[in-house]
Parts: sequence; C-alpha cells; structure tokens
Amino acid sequence: MRQAFFSAKAGNSIVAVAATVCFLLIGAPKADAAGSKWYVGASVPVMYIDDTDTVTQGSNIDPSQPLAPPSTYRGKAVNKYDTGFKLEGVIGYEFRPNMRIELELFYSEAEVDKLTYSGISTVTPLGPVSLPGETETPVSGDAEQIGAMLNLWYDIDLGSKWTPYVGVGVGVIEVDFGEVDYDENALAQYVSNSLRLGAAQQMALQAGVPFNPANVPLPQLPPGFVPGVSTTDTVFAYQAAAGVSYQFSDNVALRLGYRYQTSDDLQFRGRNAFGNTVETKTDFDVQFIEIGVRYHF
Repeated sequence: MRQAFFSAKAGNSIVAVAATVCFLLIGAPKADAAGSKWYVGASVPVMYIDDTDTVTQGSNIDPSQPLAPPSTYRGKAVNKYDTGFKLEGVIGYEFRPNMRIELELFYSEAEVDKLTYSGISTVTPLGPVSLPGETETPVSGDAEQIGAMLNLWYDIDLGSKWTPYVGVGVGVIEVDFGEVDYDENALAQYVSNSLRLGAAQQMALQAGVPFNPANVPLPQLPPGFVPGVSTTDTVFAYQAAAGVSYQFSDNVALRLGYRYQTSDDLQFRGRNAFGNTVETKTDFDVQFIEIGVRYHF
C-alpha cells in the first residue's frame, strides 16, 4: 500500500527513535553547555487536522447503455477529524548563538469522523443538472501521515532560562488514507437516486397525479461501480512555529510550542473495469500543540 518516499515500517522506526531520545535525556551524563552545538530532541504533540475541502469528480458508463456517452458528476466534500497525535524525533545543530537547523522525522494519525458531500452537479446526455442539498456518507478509520522536514529556528535571548523561539520548515509528507473505510459508490448513488426522483416527479406533474417518492424504484449500483481511488500521495509540505523553551539543566531544555503545517493539495485517482473513473483533490492543513525536550551533547 505505501509507495514513493517512505515505507510502512517508517512509523515504527520513528517510535523507536523517539524512545531512544527519551532514554538519552533521562540517563545521559551532563554535557558541557558551552560546547554543545549538536542536539537531539523528541515530542508527542496533540494534533488537530483542519476540516479538509475535497473536490471529487468522476465519469460513469451506464451498463444498460454501453454505447451512450458517459455521464459525469462533481461534488464538494468536507472531511472532519477527531483529535490525533504525532510522534516526532529530531537531530539539530546550533550553527550560530541564536540560530539552529534541524532534521525532523515524524509519524502522525487522526481518525476521520465525518464525510459530507454538497454542491453536487452532473452532466448527462440530456445536459447539465445541479442537485440541491447535501448527503453524509458513513466513514471510519485513521488518516496517517509520515514526513521529513528541514527546520530553521531562531532563539530570542532574554538573558534568562526562558527563551522564546520562532521557526519555519520545509519538507515532504506522505498522507495515507488506506485505513479509511467508506462507500465509494455513495456520491454516484446519490446522483443516480436524485436524477430518478427528479424525472419521476416531472412525469407526475405532467400527468397531473400526486408524486410519492416511496413508489420510485432506486436500483443500487453494483459493488465497485465507482473505482476505489489510490490511498496515498506524497507532496511538499511547509510549516511555521513559535514557542518558548526552558533551560532545565546545562544540557536539557524543555519546550512548549504551537506549529502550523500546510502542504500542496493531495490528489487521488482511480479507474475500473467498467471504464468508470474518479479523481479527488483535497487540501491538508494541520495544527499542533507540542511539549518536547531537547538534549545537547
């Protein structure tokens, strides 16, 4: 399932790195602070994924009319997420008294809580149709993220043990929705049902008879009618952060901070044996509240 930049074992590796760093912080001997340019660190931040805006579009061939042009559809989706967590390990170098550069490796995950489609439209052989309202699709499972960032930090020297800091970073993340479970047919099924109900209502109006939606047959699309999309994408990511550190001892600093991470849009595509296609494009913005430690050696 995992492709491109990282393997599936990377998350376990990061956990091991973080555990090792914590051991060093607790058990390592004191270092000479004056000469301690290199450092390692770790944190376990609380993660909040902003509601993601996704555009889903696809084309479907009617099995009963295989020679007819495919119909297309488009819908906007909003994903909501539960609070998640992140495991982070870093190694850095203080190349100037107030400037640090570091390599960060991390794994994070949060459960997808809600998936709602709205702004739905379709183009049929008879022309374009806009469908009012929205439809919610049951969804469960975790969205996972693995990444590597190169960060630059500036420490604001106040002449005390408390040191505010700000910084920025750039890197690569792989986002994996492979553990997320939902009905791929849901949006296409909603479009199919809406078109059938609309046509039946129009016929009832023309015939001057009452319209009863319960009497309209709504055939279920066969499993796999809409192809499952690819589950991972690897994109460039960017972050900015600010916080404050406290010099607990000569070589150990504690820190509390806020971090905002954004990335290029994620894209996922699929195609199946029916000839049907689907494509989604989504943003992915994340906020972190983090408590961490840094050990200079």
